[in-house]
Amino acid sequence: FIGSKVINSISMVFRNKIWEMNMNFFGVILFVFLSVFLILKVF
Repeated sequence: FIGSKVINSISMVFRNKIWEMNMNFFGVILFVFLSVFLILKVF
């Protein structure tokens, strides 16, 4: 019972970390795409 609680909390933290990493990755891609778009628009 206690072990399953620990496993649940660990998996929850792990899922949150993966979600944060995915959001950061998406933000970086979006930022690069927008900067390239602006550079192409300027030149």
